[in-house]
Amino acid sequence: PVQTGIRIERAPWTLQTQFAQISRARCAVFPAIARSLPAGLRRRVNKALFHGLPVVGPLADGMTSAADVVLDDWTGGLARLAGGDLEVAAATAQRRFASATDAALAWDAILTEDQRTRQRRKSPVRLLVLADLIQDVDLCAPIIEAAAAQDGVEPRLVLTDWLIKNSPRALAEAQRLGMTPEIVERSAMFEGRAPRLWDVDAVLTPAATNLNPHKFANALIESARAAGLPTFSLQHGLENVGISYVDERHSADVRITSDYVFVWFAPDFAPASSSRARARFLYVGTVKGPSAVAAAPMASFGRPVVAVFENLHWHRYDEDFRRRFVIDLQACAAAFPERLFLLKPHHAGRWAVKATWRGAPKNLQLVDPQAAAWEAFTAPAIIHGSEKVITTPSTVALDAVLEGQRVAVAGYGLDLPSYEPLPILRSGADWIHFVAQEADNHDDRDLQRAFMRRNVLRASAAAEVIETISRLVRAGRLGQDMAASG
Repeated sequence: PVQTGIRIERAPWTLQTQFAQISRARCAVFPAIARSLPAGLRRRVNKALFHGLPVVGPLADGMTSAADVVLDDWTGGLARLAGGDLEVAAATAQRRFASATDAALAWDAILTEDQRTRQRRKSPVRLLVLADLIQDVDLCAPIIEAAAAQDGVEPRLVLTDWLIKNSPRALAEAQRLGMTPEIVERSAMFEGRAPRLWDVDAVLTPAATNLNPHKFANALIESARAAGLPTFSLQHGLENVGISYVDERHSADVRITSDYVFVWFAPDFAPASSSRARARFLYVGTVKGPSAVAAAPMASFGRPVVAVFENLHWHRYDEDFRRRFVIDLQACAAAFPERLFLLKPHHAGRWAVKATWRGAPKNLQLVDPQAAAWEAFTAPAIIHGSEKVITTPSTVALDAVLEGQRVAVAGYGLDLPSYEPLPILRSGADWIHFVAQEADNHDDRDLQRAFMRRNVLRASAAAEVIETISRLVRAGRLGQDMAASG
């Protein structure tokens, strides 16, 4: 290695890291000399075949030759596998190698030169975008659109089998984007067997923390890091654990696991996050913007609609909060029989679906996100078809402001600085006063503008996200090329 200038990378001998290395590889060379492969090495060979890699190695019992497998012939194997653009460079490998290590070094030299050639030609930045949770879809969509619209960036959309099973809308959205998504099993991703990473320059997943709901996305982050790829995630809520929010369940031990996280706020409005988290911040704004609701417009109900949202984190609210929310919502609906109140629970917790509603007025309708009639309608689509919006502390507040709708936040006994100066509802009278107000209230518009200045550097920032990823990837390529040539 000293004489040839080839860099040899080493990694701990674990299935996770070895599988990640194979996922990043262009060719797999196995230095086994026995006629029978050990079980562990056989798994790695099968892993390489699973990813469609060329495999070069000595013949072993139980292994059969195929179009992409060359056994017992280093010279012919590497020469044949180095066809096409690498044919000339492969001439350096036309000799009888003394060992598998010599074969690996020669092949590495060929690929290193090929990589430098591609870099000089400004090869595109290949970005893998993962959607695993239902709420990921609406954050990934503008990223994919922005990547597809920019020259020099090739997006690749990966969906998990769990997501498409629980949200048919995910495939419909991929079709709208003109993408043919790659479907991977959650278990395969958790074990580092999928998706392939050898033809990827960077990985983005909306949420990447050490919390259990993010464990599958985090497994991909770990595989990408083992393969030497930069990883990115997004701030996905006004009160985002690991960035700006802690409680008894989500303590300061929650941490962002991606290399970088795109945050919504300007540096001057950054929350008191840990220094480790702040070091990862990229200040661009939110990819959220006014929604394209034409794809799934909500039907008109022939009367004004008040959309009411309850969010995921009901553990945050005590019994008094829950009781008052139910009582005040029902009383407000009863006070305005000419309006329709649509109550939409968060699709993960669905607390409102499980709660007991006694004496609910007829103009209060529960929207179950798992019902086929409602599954296609996102929060922005419902907001767009409503006159006013009321929500428990949730990013729905931002969605409503972006849609140009008036919004209030139910906040019984809670300190909610992230939502100021929006109206905070703390009593039944507050609910009724908010609904009764004129639809076009100039004071409320001023409050919304102040809310946006505090929380969002810019909206519809997907193009800035893609430009930043592209810049960092190309800077990393330049650094690697300079190190190799120096």
